[in-house]
Amino acid sequence: MQEHTPSRRRLLQQALGGAAILVAAALILCGTAAAAQRTEETRTLVVVGAAVVHGSNITAARDAAIANGLMQAVSLATVEIASPEGFAENFKKLSELLLDRPDEYIQDFKVLSEATFAKNHRVLIQATVAGTKIREALAGAGLLREK
Repeated sequence: MQEHTPSRRRLLQQALGGAAILVAAALILCGTAAAAQRTEETRTLVVVGAAVVHGSNITAARDAAIANGLMQAVSLATVEIASPEGFAENFKKLSELLLDRPDEYIQDFKVLSEATFAKNHRVLIQATVAGTKIREALAGAGLLREK
């Protein structure tokens, strides 16, 4: 097996990918408008997804990282709708209702950046979450209370 040294371009991509992840995390934590645009129907969020690379299967790790990021987006939108307390109190039910199938609540998404570090693949995702569908699912399960 032949070892490959990382090209300058690849090193730059990794460095920029790491910086993009830090910027996205800061935006999410600060709750700025740049990280989350809200309307009644949708929420556009920037999230980070991560997954372990098994062997040399980057494609599977990328798919898993995207799935992880989409689950993060649905989680964040649900916390905004249900309140952090409501999310914590009903975590098991919400996991089954929403987090086990985030694709049902994602209208669209795009991968803004991605990078592989050691055995971890990370993606920076902009996802549009269907807030109305989440609200309806919460109400239907009796889990929606006013903040």
